[in-house]
Amino acid sequence: MPCKPLVVCKKCGTEYNHPRVPGSGSSTSSLSKHLKAHRKKDANEPKNDTKPLNNYFSSLNQNRLFESDLKELLLHTAVTCNWPFDQFDNPQFQELLNRGFPAHTLPGRKSITSQLKKSAEEARADIRRRLVENESRVSLALDCWTSPNRWEFMGMYLLAHFG
Repeated sequence: MPCKPLVVCKKCGTEYNHPRVPGSGSSTSSLSKHLKAHRKKDANEPKNDTKPLNNYFSSLNQNRLFESDLKELLLHTAVTCNWPFDQFDNPQFQELLNRGFPAHTLPGRKSITSQLKKSAEEARADIRRRLVENESRVSLALDCWTSPNRWEFMGMYLLAHFG
């Protein structure tokens, strides 16, 4: 039995025939009416935006976050968000973390820097170990160029030969 394309509301899961399928007899007006009903319902409901952050953080603390896990999580967040290491010495940031994780000693700039160096060295050692154990070859090529609007680029190409 062939599957017929459907459209599903993200809020309530109501299914409608897809309006773009020829011969389905469906149009976008039913979807629009459904969306308007959600908007009207949302407008009439009281907003609960004043929920304290303490409730959010207390739910995080129930997961038994150990200090080493918190430091690793903060390091990954700093790298992902491209934060400067001075962020960890910022009094407002320290206050936020103290409220969220009162039982933990929070890392400063020097602690996060040394943790990053340690993690990078572990990653280097792991990559080195895997490359030594592997019998394939890796070729690297480096290319530099300047775009017409004088932006400078450098690219590295990696080619792996297995076998």
